[in-house]
Amino acid sequence: FETVESAYKNKAYDLSLYYALQLHHRYPGNVYIISRIGGILNDLYEARNSDSFFQYVPRYTRNYGEELKLINNFLHNLSQRELGELAYRFIHNPVNFNRDDRNHYYLLWQISSLTSRDNVRVHAARDYRERFGSGIDSYKYR
Repeated sequence: FETVESAYKNKAYDLSLYYALQLHHRYPGNVYIISRIGGILNDLYEARNSDSFFQYVPRYTRNYGEELKLINNFLHNLSQRELGELAYRFIHNPVNFNRDDRNHYYLLWQISSLTSRDNVRVHAARDYRERFGSGIDSYKYR
């Protein structure tokens, strides 16, 4: 868990995703892991068609092991549209989405906004307000 968070804070999203996916396999309902994977995918969607994408997913992987290279290559080969679809499907999946977690509502609201799913965005904001008593647009993702 510490490696996932450390890699995320150091903007090594391929490395963070690699370890997060391993943990997700071991702890499939873990709220933190699901939030971190969703956050990584959302951030990469926003960065995909800019130079900042390479700050998160490096081009050169000389010191990477084979499995980490696969994650890196996978992320490089996804289009922005595909990243958005992956992020949306991941967090919107009822198996992953935790109704008691503010981060999950925020991630769903954010990716729905970015991918023009206005009906889902509106529902996520409404459900967030009903559940937590405040507006989702003032929430800070952690």
